[in-house]
This record gives sequence, C-alpha cells and structure tokens, in this order.
Amino acid sequence: EMCIRDRRRDVLAEAVAECRRLGLKIVPWLEFGMMAPQESTLAQRHPDWLTQRRDGTTNYTYGEHVRVWLNPTHPEVQQLMLDLVRDILSRYNVDGIQLDDHFGMPIEAGYDALNVAKYKAERQNQEPPADPRDPDWMAWRSQRVSDLMAKLRQTMRDTKPNVYFSLSPN
Repeated sequence: EMCIRDRRRDVLAEAVAECRRLGLKIVPWLEFGMMAPQESTLAQRHPDWLTQRRDGTTNYTYGEHVRVWLNPTHPEVQQLMLDLVRDILSRYNVDGIQLDDHFGMPIEAGYDALNVAKYKAERQNQEPPADPRDPDWMAWRSQRVSDLMAKLRQTMRDTKPNVYFSLSPN
C-alpha cells in the first residue's frame, strides 16, 4: 500500500512548494540525460532510438549497471526531450532546468543507421571513419548534440522566458 500511495505523490510539486516556502530557487536536474537503463521500458519499446558503436552494440557498462544511450540526432528522441522540458516548465513553478552531462554520447557511439545516413548525405556518400576519435567525425557528432541543446534552450525561452538553462560539464 505504501508503494501505491507513493506513486501518487508529485515529489517535484512538493519540492517546489517547500522551496518557495523557504525562499529558495528550484532548478530540476534531468539526471540521466540521454542515458537509460538497458532494461528500461523506453529502451525496450524504442530500440531504434538507441545509438550504437561501429559493431552495432548498444550496451555500456558502468560499474554494475548496463546502460544504453538515446540518439540525440533522432527526431523522436529530440521531441521527447523537448516535450519533457516544456512539460516541467509549464506545470511547475521552477526557476530553470539543469541538463546532465549525459546529454552527449559516449565517444564510441554514433554509428547507428540514422547518424550514418545523415553523415553520408552531408559527405558525398562517405562512410563515417572507423576511428570514433577521428576529429571530423567527433566534430560532426558534437554538432548534433549542440543542435539539440539549442532546440532545448529555445523551447525553454518559448515556454517560460528568463529561466536558468544549465548544463553539467563532462
């Protein structure tokens, strides 16, 4: 019964109310960014949203945990993140959003079909380099993440002007 009751709580609303009562600002942190547990419903329902290494694998082990990474280039992943930010800013009296350093992707990622097709379309059908540390390939993937950050910032401005936009460095 306790678990059922807890699921009905709106912890963010409670935190906002308490912060306001104390005169504090509140900036929710979107902790996982583009990372997700391998067994998560999101990863199971949308395997096409995951970015891959060159060998096609998607799993990354951190300590005891296996994680996957959503592809920041994928339009549906972008829409999910934009909708999440818009929802938080619309529903809660928060002062900003803190994005996690996991909004990027591991250096060896980005070889999924969507990224490869986009890269080839921009590079006269040239395949992405086999070396994930190739400077041009790194810059290309990095720019895709920067493009998403710009969309997230614009969504924040459009939804609730003058809120903090923060990104944890990595």
